[in-house]
Amino acid sequence: MKATVDLGLSYLNDDMNRLTDLKAVRGFILAERPARARIQAQYPVTHQKAFDMVSNANEFSVYLVWNKRFLRGPTAVETHSEKRIENIRPQHIVEPLLIAPPRDDETAALDNQIRGGRPHHVVVLRKLVGDHQAITRKLWFDRTTLTLRQLEIYDGQGNIATLATYGEWLTENGAPYPTYVNISRPLDGYRVAITIRDPGINKPLPEDAFTLEPPAGVEIERVGDSEQLDVRASAQ
Repeated sequence: MKATVDLGLSYLNDDMNRLTDLKAVRGFILAERPARARIQAQYPVTHQKAFDMVSNANEFSVYLVWNKRFLRGPTAVETHSEKRIENIRPQHIVEPLLIAPPRDDETAALDNQIRGGRPHHVVVLRKLVGDHQAITRKLWFDRTTLTLRQLEIYDGQGNIATLATYGEWLTENGAPYPTYVNISRPLDGYRVAITIRDPGINKPLPEDAFTLEPPAGVEIERVGDSEQLDVRASAQ
């Protein structure tokens, strides 16, 4: 994917009482299966960069231009910082756009429910955790059109980690894509609204598409490393 989009970002301030909004910015989303992603955003008129984020299977990097902070840490670790802006991850935004099929450890079941007065097919994906089945994802399809309307991604404690809603599906080169995607990360305290102007499906990507280094004078702040060590220690 090499998509041109309009982005809106809302996140809770550190006092957790007020929302900060970054509205009407032009963005670019680059993604390549299985795990590489990059998201850039530019302010309107000036076209100055607002933020830049990249991730792969092992590590993510986020550059927040407005406060000149460059964050880097392990991709697999789910750290919920009280500073909500530190929770933004590119993989959390791309995952609802390039939805993975059922994984090897997931089993699927079909449910039928009514939501908003409309009937839906709900595909419920589960995996075995210890001695019980835990829900990993739910995909809500409109039964009339069979288009995806909502995606729920669950964490290991059974909480909704990602809630994504979709609208106005179109097709490019035989591949369907939504015109509008709203992504909420309730535990992380931020939301992203995406309007896809050009999906850029299967377009070639430059060699340095997923390379991001801090500008001169900006230090790298490591996040999540201590949690990763704790996870490894408990596993051993």
